[in-house]
Amino acid sequence: MNTINPLADVQAKLALATGKVAWGTALGVGSFLTVEFGERVEQAKGKVHGEFHLWVYCSAWRIETPAEIVASSEDPREFLEPTVRSLDGRTLSDIQLDMPSLSSTFAFSDGTRLRTFSIFSKDFDHWMFYLPGGEVFTAGPGSTWSLGR
Repeated sequence: MNTINPLADVQAKLALATGKVAWGTALGVGSFLTVEFGERVEQAKGKVHGEFHLWVYCSAWRIETPAEIVASSEDPREFLEPTVRSLDGRTLSDIQLDMPSLSSTFAFSDGTRLRTFSIFSKDFDHWMFYLPGGEVFTAGPGSTWSLGR
């Protein structure tokens, strides 16, 4: 039986980030979390991002190791701000997408995982992954996704 996976091309593009080292992890407004991967790239107006850039937008998230939950998006901010930087220096080994929710797992070579949990079925994107060349994979809202510039 031949089944077509419309996300196969997207998953192949996301997989290009595997083997890249995380850096610049930062907590933003609310549950926003950003992580840079790979080489530094200067953007317009002097901003610097990684060649791959993850923006967890309107999702809950959790950082965990095989032995413990390290942090969750609703923990106190004074704890989260330094703790999210624990992802820096870790090598990305896999990106998994859960269907139909588009929740995700960003796995690192040492067993650490950043998991996202989609919380909106309408109106808000869950997370975005910026790729080299200007493409952006957007998960959400709901089970929808897009790949564009």
